[in-house]
Amino acid sequence: MSFTLFYSSGVVFLRSPELGDSHSVNTYVENRETIGGEVKSVKDSSWPDKEIRSFSFTNLTKTVTDTLRTALINSAGEEVSIIDHNDKIWTGVIISNPIDIITQRDVNCGSYDVSFEMMCEYNGVPVLLQNNDNNTVYNNDEVAIKVI
Repeated sequence: MSFTLFYSSGVVFLRSPELGDSHSVNTYVENRETIGGEVKSVKDSSWPDKEIRSFSFTNLTKTVTDTLRTALINSAGEEVSIIDHNDKIWTGVIISNPIDIITQRDVNCGSYDVSFEMMCEYNGVPVLLQNNDNNTVYNNDEVAIKVI
């Protein structure tokens, strides 16, 4: 079980992190009130359904926490891809403020918790390939990710 974050200037790989995750779906439904006071819900079928996924990691070391924080700061506003612990690829934008994602769990042990949210779409399951440069490549129909 692992977690991998791919962004434009690098890759962060967490091997066997202690984690919890959750998600919600934003269906972009508009609630409108008619002249008569009746509330109507409107959703155009062409509007996308975006998922908001929350990723939480506990008992991280300071080194791992700093690496993850740097990646989240460097990828701010960019599209990133994540391969989660269920081997699913999610592509989207991290919507949490990188400053607010870290909680120091135990001052004496140097243990940290990291939590962030991502607005994303499911992009399938990665297929592990090997390219001519002997670099690992994750690929599916929509996402091709090269690990250097």
